[in-house]
Amino acid sequence: KGATEVLHPRCDFIGNENNRRELDQTEKDLIQEKVDYYSNEGYRVISLAYKSIDTLPNYTDKSEERRTIELNLTYIGFTIIYDPPRPGVKDAVAQLDKAGIFPIMITGDSPSTAATIARQVGILDPDEMVAEGKMVSVLTEEEFFKVSVFARVSPQDKEIIVRRYQENGGIVAMTGDGVNDALAMTKSDTGISMGTTGTEVAKEASDIIIADDSYISIVNGVYEGRNLYERIRIMIFFYIAVNLAEAIFYFVTSLNNSYEVLNNFQRTYIFAIVHALPIFAVIYGSFDEEIMNLKPRDNDDLIPPKMLLALVTYAIILGSSILTVFFLYYNNLDLVNHFNEGGIGPHILFQPTEGTLGFEDKFLAEDLAHAKARTMLLSVIYLSECTLILSIRRINTSIFDSIKNHTDRFIIITAFGGLILHLLLMYITPIQTWMFDIGLRVELIRLSFLDIGVVLFFGLMPIFFLELFKWFNRRGGNQF
Repeated sequence: KGATEVLHPRCDFIGNENNRRELDQTEKDLIQEKVDYYSNEGYRVISLAYKSIDTLPNYTDKSEERRTIELNLTYIGFTIIYDPPRPGVKDAVAQLDKAGIFPIMITGDSPSTAATIARQVGILDPDEMVAEGKMVSVLTEEEFFKVSVFARVSPQDKEIIVRRYQENGGIVAMTGDGVNDALAMTKSDTGISMGTTGTEVAKEASDIIIADDSYISIVNGVYEGRNLYERIRIMIFFYIAVNLAEAIFYFVTSLNNSYEVLNNFQRTYIFAIVHALPIFAVIYGSFDEEIMNLKPRDNDDLIPPKMLLALVTYAIILGSSILTVFFLYYNNLDLVNHFNEGGIGPHILFQPTEGTLGFEDKFLAEDLAHAKARTMLLSVIYLSECTLILSIRRINTSIFDSIKNHTDRFIIITAFGGLILHLLLMYITPIQTWMFDIGLRVELIRLSFLDIGVVLFFGLMPIFFLELFKWFNRRGGNQF
């Protein structure tokens, strides 16, 4: 049994022992025509032949009998086997194409059968070629990279295919289940074997074992891997950006040691709430359904230069914003020109005007202007850093598209939960009273409408420039 094109030339007869006759060229052509028909329909075709012998041959590699025993055969016929593609494979191939990952079919089937199956699942496009394994060494560069289906391939051919792609700079993942795939899987960048039908040799040679033997699982792995990689990058972006902005602020304000910018609770208030809660929108939020539309990353930095530039831009603008709003209010130059006494929080302690301050007193606000400057500072930080999460969760799309298409109730709660808590502490007096009673100095002053307008302006300014940066990047056809 075997491929028709291999057995046919070895057959001189057709029929069986009771009705055997010579196989003429007309019948050979008719058989080949029928074989080609079924192959083109996507069937695997296996031809069968026999030869009557009286004694077993001396079947060694170099014996004369080995070279002659499979000659003068009698052709019996052929059988067809239909092995259809699994459901979902066509969609999986389409997703890989969108992701910039190009699937190549390597098979032992005939070229016509392989081409038919490849067309059904979307691997073979009209401008692409089918080639037999014996041609892989002689194809030109232009021809080789037009081939998307390799048929009648030997283990050595598979190794050559992998090597030629790697020499061209490609990252190759090789899938297989048999001993004849082990060499190519070892040479590839990532060997992938089948967990159920795969041989132990193939599993040992591979880096990844697919438990359900499904090609769709490979695509799902790419999808999840890209999303996890993106989450790690976004978390790094968030924490470096916000800490760099605050470092700029603390460095500048440290040049004047006559006052403390924030009290101990307010410092903890930043790190425990706004640095912790919004990031859960990235960690536990839904995966990015459009991430397979991005191009593959080839040895890119975790934070590439353009993404680093966006990070630094945001940090500098946020640092400048909180510096501006703090000193504007600290120096009693706010746009109201006076404070609404009714807006003062119930428990704000000020430093004494005379006497030596003790250690416990140095974190007290100097006066009403200082206390309000602290409130404005915290409000700008909370607004900007909570909104930052929505901007960078889908860093290759605009914040408006991200909110419209990729935001659910959980994202809103985690992203803006800290800001909502901040507003509750600011405007609900009993909460501040209770916290003061247990020793926590919230010391937030209720802001007027004009103050809130200032917070919106300075808090959203960093996001505006970040979105502008992202827009120019998308316009240039680039991705972070």
